Amino acid sequence: MEFWNEIAIDKSFKILQELRRKFDFVLIGGWAVYFLTKAIKSKDVDVIVDYKELSRLRTSIGIQKNDFLKNMRQK
Repeated sequence: MEFWNEIAIDKSFKILQELRRKFDFVLIGGWAVYFLTKAIKSKDVDVIVDYKELSRLRTSIGIQKNDFLKNMRQK
């Protein structure tokens, strides 16, 4: 049984696949754990990028700073 809604998981996985084709990043969070353990999938995609890739992400998919979480998120 999945913890998250299957539709959210599928959408998240498709986004991860698209990001993988276009950008260099380090995968962290729930999806990283899943690929190591096959235990539980995730509804969001957490990545670490360098400044060059961050600039490309901003231009390509429109991310913005999230001051509340002190990180970046997609618009």
